[in-house]
Amino acid sequence: MDYIRCLVLAAGILTALFSNVSSATPGHAASASPEPCKLTGELRPYCGVPFPEDLEPIPGTHSVIASDMHLKAGPTGIEPQPGVLKLVDLENGMVTPLYPAASTARGRLGWGDPACTQEIGKALLPHGIHLSRRQDGAWQLLVVNHGSRESVEFLELLPRGKRWFARWRGCVVAPASSHLNDVAALPGGGFLVSTMHMGNSAATREAASRAAKGENTGFLWRWSPGSMIARQPGSDTPMPNGVQVDHAGRYAYINTASQGGDVRKLDLASGQVVATVAVPNPDNASWTMAGRLLVGGVAAGPKPMACFVDPAAPCPVPSEVYEIDVKAMTAQRIFAHTGAPLNAATVAVQADDDLLIGSCFGDSFVAVKGVFRADE
Repeated sequence: MDYIRCLVLAAGILTALFSNVSSATPGHAASASPEPCKLTGELRPYCGVPFPEDLEPIPGTHSVIASDMHLKAGPTGIEPQPGVLKLVDLENGMVTPLYPAASTARGRLGWGDPACTQEIGKALLPHGIHLSRRQDGAWQLLVVNHGSRESVEFLELLPRGKRWFARWRGCVVAPASSHLNDVAALPGGGFLVSTMHMGNSAATREAASRAAKGENTGFLWRWSPGSMIARQPGSDTPMPNGVQVDHAGRYAYINTASQGGDVRKLDLASGQVVATVAVPNPDNASWTMAGRLLVGGVAAGPKPMACFVDPAAPCPVPSEVYEIDVKAMTAQRIFAHTGAPLNAATVAVQADDDLLIGSCFGDSFVAVKGVFRADE
């Protein structure tokens, strides 16, 4: 199956989204098929974490937040379901609901668009997530949501002893027909969010085909407190996926589907792309402690259609992680693996010395031990 057709199918799953307490230990699967969750060589799986499309470690802790891009195979095809953000203890493997959950703190407005006053709650269908500190020190978790509205939701993380809770703090609703994917905070309480394209399902198929040829299909929306959401100048790209912003808020890094995949460095002030580096099929991105950019994705070549037939099933395709020197804009592959317990990679993050890799398929993410030990 060629790459363009697979892009169309993947984007078609995203289109379906817009029309509409567990515990486990590493190495023990919560799903009916335990094989993908067996310890395999250097890979340590964390199971009972469905559809961990994006991951965000909480600095200074042994906990990581997992998205739950819950897609179910039904009689009519892919059926999106509400998802629950999970909190995973990397030391003991315990998995607990973070939001929505019985422990969720009562919502309080103040961080998003004043016009968005309805808490998302159980309608949440999360996609990309981003954790940061606001200027007053509060922990902010941004969540791309496809449930009941196409939006970026603001959550506040609240520590209570050794536990974490979440409180809804507002949202920003995207313009009609946006196909959002990933989000990154800006200094001052704003954000950038990627929209792969605008339009209906027919536009999705066309956009995927155009992107594979290197044609622009989408862009970044930019929102800041007191302003309307608007297009970020210079961000037009082929099917933009993951997005990150440097600490100073000067540059955005956009993962695209252009002719096999690349990462683009955008000067936010001038609206100019100042550098580009080729990376195969880049999905989400994250920052290492040393200030390099990690990009996870599947290896170059076709994406097996079987992975999209039943998203809950394992997807043991070749996965890779690249590390980008953002000053030189050079990329180096630091990890590659095919098969269980790793599903098709969508995100890679650093947690202490370890590399964590998530996927929009299956019931687990994995840790690769000691990858960043040499960075000390």
